[in-house]
Amino acid sequence: MGKQHIKEYESLRLEPYWIGKNPRPSIGYGHQILDNENYTKITEAQANKIFEDDIQKVNASINRLLSKVNKNFKFSQGFIDGLGSLIYNCGEYGVSTTVFYE
Repeated sequence: MGKQHIKEYESLRLEPYWIGKNPRPSIGYGHQILDNENYTKITEAQANKIFEDDIQKVNASINRLLSKVNKNFKFSQGFIDGLGSLIYNCGEYGVSTTVFYE
């Protein structure tokens, strides 16, 4: 998956920040801070660990979504990278409920 592309697009932020009207702050490479997380400041190593954990979830989402598509269709790596980036930013539910996925 296009991890480097996501990192470059998101950029590294070591303290919480808000994006638009989102009620949850983000940290690291665009990680949305969850209710059970209490990040006030992190290191680059911590940001990379959080990012890798998020990417594992994104990869699982990619596999779930693509398993529901015609098995004869061949996806390019670019398509998979783009889907991963979309899931990283919108979440699996956000992607699966759009016209894009239908």
